[in-house]
Amino acid sequence: MVCLKPCKFRKVRKDFVFHSIIAGQVAVPRASSLECPKCRERLFSPKEHQAIIDNVLKVEKKLITQQPIERFITTKMAADILGMTRQSFNRNKRIKRGFIMYHKMGDFSYYLRKSVEMYKKTSDGRYPL
Repeated sequence: MVCLKPCKFRKVRKDFVFHSIIAGQVAVPRASSLECPKCRERLFSPKEHQAIIDNVLKVEKKLITQQPIERFITTKMAADILGMTRQSFNRNKRIKRGFIMYHKMGDFSYYLRKSVEMYKKTSDGRYPL
């Protein structure tokens, strides 16, 4: 908050730009929020916040699925690169939270090789696509 006095929020509906590590700038059209006219701080309802996150995840998933199939590896190969068993790879909390980019086809998950290699070096396999 930049305002010295408490902000006087008003309801607005306008485009919101979200920065994603994977997708870069993602425009969310007509996001409803409360905005302070002085400092431009915006507050989103939980429902609107979830809609923004869903929109960003949809864009990220589309970018990942557009990658050539040769760039993907199996869970076993990814676990081998990281020096862990397949079971511990599947249970890893950071991997489950999306720190390695993957695409699910049926019951199987395929991981982007570059993402796995980056995760091994930096513990974060997300990069701009």
